[in-house]
Amino acid sequence: AVGRDGTLEFEEASVQGHEYGLASNGAKLQVRGFTSVRAERAGLGPTRSTGRLEDLLVRESESFGALQLVNSELEVQGFRVDGADGYGLAATNGRLRARDGSITRMRSSERFTGDGLHLRGVKADIEGVEVRGAPGAGVLAAQGAEVELRDVTLIQCQQAGLAVETLARVKAVGLEVRDTGGPALAVLRDGEVSADVLT
Repeated sequence: AVGRDGTLEFEEASVQGHEYGLASNGAKLQVRGFTSVRAERAGLGPTRSTGRLEDLLVRESESFGALQLVNSELEVQGFRVDGADGYGLAATNGRLRARDGSITRMRSSERFTGDGLHLRGVKADIEGVEVRGAPGAGVLAAQGAEVELRDVTLIQCQQAGLAVETLARVKAVGLEVRDTGGPALAVLRDGEVSADVLT
């Protein structure tokens, strides 16, 4: 865990188990090459933190998902999530820039979870991400989130490919949705979507 005003810089670390693989509050992060396996809550849980997370692998994380970002300003580059419970990447408020990621084989022990990308009140710029096999939505944007999606692929997401609600705005370019259990695009409760090159 990294405390308030702390700084963490490291390359190549692996954590088995524990409540969080990496947790921070008010910290500056420069992380490259981090693996978390079977975290009891989330693989990574930054709160009010800034910085860059690169080359991440999170496997079989439990109730809070793989990456849980709260009130943070982070760049996430090159991430793989496999077998997470709850959420693949959940971001609440703050800013997020995510590039080159994959989220596969998600689980949902709670019926209201299971989204690949779960974005609430955050300004998010997401490019080159694939979600495959989510029990919820591939991408959920809600609570006034402002989201840009580029070259995002959503496959076998059971509730919806892209779900937008509660004043969230999503601009998508090069979005591909395949084999959903529900609608490819679900726009509810004052959500707004602009899509170009949609398959």
